[in-house]
Amino acid sequence: MKRYFCILLLIFAVCAGSAQKEKPRIVSDNERHVSKVYAEGLKEFYSRNFTAAENTFRNILEKNPKHDASYFMLGKIKSEQREYTDAAYYFKQAASIDKNNEWYLVELAQMCDKAGNYSESAELWKRLSEMKPNIEGYLISEADALVHLGRYSDVIKVYDKLEILIGYNDELTETKKNIWLYLNNVKNAAGEYDKLIAEFPDNVKYYIRAGDIYLANKQYSKAFPYYEKARAIAPNNPELQFALAEYYDATGNSAESWNYMIKVIKNPDYPLDEKLPTIKSIFTEYILNGERSGIKKSEMYEVVNALTDAHPEAIEGWANLASMKIMDKKYDEAKIYLEKALAIDDSRYTVWEDYFFVLSQLREDSKITDEADRVLGLFPGNSMLQYSIGMAYLNTGNAKKAAEILKTAASFSYDTMLSAKIYYMLGNAYIELGNKDEAVAAWKTAKRKGLINNDLNEKLKKYE
Repeated sequence: MKRYFCILLLIFAVCAGSAQKEKPRIVSDNERHVSKVYAEGLKEFYSRNFTAAENTFRNILEKNPKHDASYFMLGKIKSEQREYTDAAYYFKQAASIDKNNEWYLVELAQMCDKAGNYSESAELWKRLSEMKPNIEGYLISEADALVHLGRYSDVIKVYDKLEILIGYNDELTETKKNIWLYLNNVKNAAGEYDKLIAEFPDNVKYYIRAGDIYLANKQYSKAFPYYEKARAIAPNNPELQFALAEYYDATGNSAESWNYMIKVIKNPDYPLDEKLPTIKSIFTEYILNGERSGIKKSEMYEVVNALTDAHPEAIEGWANLASMKIMDKKYDEAKIYLEKALAIDDSRYTVWEDYFFVLSQLREDSKITDEADRVLGLFPGNSMLQYSIGMAYLNTGNAKKAAEILKTAASFSYDTMLSAKIYYMLGNAYIELGNKDEAVAAWKTAKRKGLINNDLNEKLKKYE
């Protein structure tokens, strides 16, 4: 800290020395005294002894009310103490004495921002940007203050100046576009991309951005020419293909929309994360409603096959393909795809549920028990998986292990129908173990929970 303070004093000394070389003058005893006291105040400030520093600078101002540097340091003290309104007052006093001091104005503008006085800070940042037009930070701060004031048209004007200073910038263009849309000016929003198109006529993304603005605002006749120009430059651009899929869907051409959507899904260069919401939407609709959804089975297979071809590393394609095979009762094929999915990611319980269901349909219960420890470790509270594992142990002759797991499953189940099935199988396990009373109790619980089963009724008649 001492070394830092010495450097600071050296800077003041050099500045003073330079001034003397430019115009020699006699320094009065009072000026020497003020400089010495001011240096003491700086030392106290940088030692964070703010009370002593404040007293020092106030003493200077009592003798010299025009000492702008002391006002400035009082502002710095209040700023450190987060008393922003007081800080702004002292910076304003300093700036009123030295009207062109850039740093006084910067500190004052920042304090006005912190105090929420954006009308004053906007004027200060504007003044600074006019003083130093090449400093982009002043323009950015002016725009930020104007945003707080809701003066969005003025924000655009400031960003136009910033654009001249730093050149075209995607983030800046996007911000200006959003402001125009907020102001309900679609033409000017698209016009921001027209500027970029004029500057970079071979960059397909700017045509797409402009087209998307008109598409989102249902101005289809204005959107399509941009897409046409983009298609002439890069017909296989995946972002363009997606935009065309949405355009044709919006304009009622479902065949062309589907054609472009498949192209997007098949294109490995289009990010998977951006495809998945659309694919999930299509798949869910088909799973719930089948071909009543308007999606043919062949089209759904086309989607999931395209996904696995483009992204073989993604679990979603294999899991969805397996679901399609389960719907078709092609369990051998479903098993293969589910094993591919689990090899990629074994943390999704729904995939394990499908896998265990398929194995049970194929009567491969031993495969389920082989995976029991792994799955129970991954999902210790999943009653559905526990139920499947318990049944598998029962089917492979290990009634003791089955009863143990089914009891655990019952404690975790909050679904009434699943609980009924669990208790039914638990009763079967107990009867295998020769425990008739517990078997009957479990079966009665299953019946009480709503299980309607002729076999259950027969067992209760036999063992009660």
